[in-house]
Amino acid sequence: MEETDFNFELFEGRGGKYNVAISISKPGILSFSSGMHHSYQLSQYKGINLFFDRLKNTIAIKFNTEEVENMFTMKHRADNKGSFVACKSFITAYKLDDYFGKKFNPKNIQHPQLGELTIISLDEI
Repeated sequence: MEETDFNFELFEGRGGKYNVAISISKPGILSFSSGMHHSYQLSQYKGINLFFDRLKNTIAIKFNTEEVENMFTMKHRADNKGSFVACKSFITAYKLDDYFGKKFNPKNIQHPQLGELTIISLDEI
């Protein structure tokens, strides 16, 4: 390997946050990290639909670019520092208060009826 075989680029993101995570916080907020905001290009979405599988203790999120029925509105923080959704009714309905302050790593799946979903397993803390 020759010295000229490299094509280095300068990392200019010092101090940036690149962790892709979703957290549940009081008073019923789903927060999307700045890393997730960038990776998933969340600024293009207006809101989300939420689903819950009681047996698998898993939340599914469907991101929406347009307003749809039963959608929770997504808010985007300034300077692309993340996004969040106020969904206290969802958190309360499924008694998810025990998960306040916890972070989860999202996974993408293709569901046969619902299409592309982002899921978080509440058992994987």
